[in-house]
Amino acid sequence: FCMSVKNTMKRQWPFLCGQHSNWRLLEIAHSTILFLGRYLSIESWVEMRTLYDVQQLLKKFGIIVYIGDRLADLELMELELRELYQARVLENREYETAMLIIRQEKRLEKEKRNRG
Repeated sequence: FCMSVKNTMKRQWPFLCGQHSNWRLLEIAHSTILFLGRYLSIESWVEMRTLYDVQQLLKKFGIIVYIGDRLADLELMELELRELYQARVLENREYETAMLIIRQEKRLEKEKRNRG
């Protein structure tokens, strides 16, 4: 446990400096924050805007979708996202945003196929 962190905590929370302070609890809390900071990437908080962003989200879970038919790829991505959401791996906001992007791409692909 870094001494500078302990000194910072003493300055910010002087009531913890007494004889009954529990520095071990603060050390555990600090270690947990550092651990989570390493494994929670900033990317997970960034808004998804494109299909590529959705593909990167799926890739984080080891899911790579390529069938060769774009519409079939989008359908499969939709199914995979639904399964991740039902398994409570994805947050509601991530799921809804990804599904909106996929539905928009499906609509554009269908329009493209109808035109030519």
